Amino acid sequence: MSAARKIHKLFVSNIPWTISNTELKNFFSNYGHVYFANVVFDKETGLSKGYGFVSFSSSASIDTVMNVPYLCLEGHNLLIQPTN
Repeated sequence: MSAARKIHKLFVSNIPWTISNTELKNFFSNYGHVYFANVVFDKETGLSKGYGFVSFSSSASIDTVMNVPYLCLEGHNLLIQPTN
């Protein structure tokens, strides 16, 4: 029996409306292995709600991101908060 993997998740807000799940994942891949990235979209309009989640496979990646003073994506300063 193998141990379950622990996922380390960040809440990310102030995401530009032009960013897709793939672009969010690529951006945060600079800080470690991204297990999953998800931008939340409005179900009725299909437009981004400006926030989402990024899951890393290690807590070291979360620490790395949290120590970056400014995370800027397409001119937007991203706001991040660990969820665990």
